[in-house]
Amino acid sequence: MHRLFAGVVAMTVSTAAAIAQEETDPESGDTAGPDAPFGLRVPEGVFSRGYLRLGLGSTNGEDMITFQLDGAESKYRLGNESDVYGEFGLGYGQTLENGSEFISEFMFNVYGDSNAYTNGAEFAGDSGVVQAYAGIENVGDAAFREAFFWAGRRFYRRRDVHMTDFYYENMSGDGAGIENARIGPVGLSTAVFYYDDDTIDYQSAAIDARVHDIALGGPWLGEV
Repeated sequence: MHRLFAGVVAMTVSTAAAIAQEETDPESGDTAGPDAPFGLRVPEGVFSRGYLRLGLGSTNGEDMITFQLDGAESKYRLGNESDVYGEFGLGYGQTLENGSEFISEFMFNVYGDSNAYTNGAEFAGDSGVVQAYAGIENVGDAAFREAFFWAGRRFYRRRDVHMTDFYYENMSGDGAGIENARIGPVGLSTAVFYYDDDTIDYQSAAIDARVHDIALGGPWLGEV
């Protein structure tokens, strides 16, 4: 898929045709719990996926400046991104003899100031590992039939207002957990995370526990 709008090029790539996309219905108020990386359809064998964005432009003939209100925590995106950002993942999936599914993935990102391409400045880019995890889905029957046991570094519990690039919930980090265990009619997801940021000398541990898929009547679901 290729998109070109107002000087912004974005491209997404995937070689795993069986990858399940998260199904949401904004009008139903769906607040289902955190999903395993591929739902209940793990791609077989080696797979890859990725995303690349490049914003180019100028402001009065000088560097492109992204517009943002003073004090705002986020900004609008389309045509208003003066950076290069990409994520590239490589993984492996396999169905086991007992019907469970093994999945592992490694993903790194790259980013930098795209003004370097138009004014000859230093790119000043950087990169990092954003995902490196392994886990097993569909373990056993009953409560764990749809559960995902995982450990490593993962994107986890990310919800955002996409057009402003603002994540109002994001538990991603290094940890381990169980997702989508079923306790009667509701789901249970719990995980332990450890965060360590050398840049700002910050360390923290967190336990995230959620009861979700609570029927509230009609198509509405609740979460605690």
